[in-house]
Amino acid sequence: MRLALIAAGLLVLPMAQGCTGATHVADSYAYGAGALNLDPWATRPRPSRSPVAEPAPVTHAAPVKAPQHAEPQPQVRAQPVPVQKEHAHLETARAEPTQREPVRSEPPPRVVAAPIAESPRPPPEPTKPAIDPPREQQPLVGSTRTEADLRGIQRVESASALLGTPGLQDRAFVAHVLRAAGQDLEVDRNRPYAPALYELLQKRGLLVSAGVALPGDLIFFKNTADLNSNGRPDDGVTLVGVVERIDGSRIVLIAQRAGKVRRLAVDASRPELVRDARGEVVNTRLVRWPGSEGPLTAGQCLSGFARP
Repeated sequence: MRLALIAAGLLVLPMAQGCTGATHVADSYAYGAGALNLDPWATRPRPSRSPVAEPAPVTHAAPVKAPQHAEPQPQVRAQPVPVQKEHAHLETARAEPTQREPVRSEPPPRVVAAPIAESPRPPPEPTKPAIDPPREQQPLVGSTRTEADLRGIQRVESASALLGTPGLQDRAFVAHVLRAAGQDLEVDRNRPYAPALYELLQKRGLLVSAGVALPGDLIFFKNTADLNSNGRPDDGVTLVGVVERIDGSRIVLIAQRAGKVRRLAVDASRPELVRDARGEVVNTRLVRWPGSEGPLTAGQCLSGFARP
């Protein structure tokens, strides 16, 4: 009977304590049974083991009663939780649209182009002096128009330089003017100079009309001297001069007259007029013939022009 109770205890305790507790309890009670010589293995030496704490006694829980129907409790409505200020501020910000300030568009940065190195410019060409248009005139024999103009200027300058020189005859005066222009005309020395020069230029075709006369041309007059000593105006060409300038129909010339080199005036369109309304000499008086009413003017004695 006593052995039956011990065996029953060994079976009940492990079931109440669980698997872990049953292992420890079985070993404890196994050693106890060996002490009673009930286990054939009780004679084994007992291994040294650390003491195991006693399990806590099993406490049986009280039986659970079936739930009874409880009386319905009054429903309590949940009060709204007050919103904190930060949440209210966020809600207001979500509800109302935010007015944003207009975005100011900044002007684009100004790009300053780097100066381009200019290529050196060529120096300006020298301005050519204006050339006067050629004057209408007859073609020259043996020379060009440019050479004739240049010689005419040289003749005028040489004649102007001799103004007021006394004692020169027309031969010496005209020969000096021609040489200054690079010209040397051989004239028969056994004849008077003016008629011999006129015939020479006429033979060479160098006579020009009064309408195309230019400064530097030679101008000839007739019947200004009694070369044949008969007292009548029938001597032909007797005087030669150099044209200095032309003012319309009036021509100013330089010639040897009354013992020295002088300025004279002639206007073939008004041969008998000596002075105009302003007192300017239009035609110079050249000679007075015996038995004539008055002296002959340059316009009355004009014979022609030549361009050597």
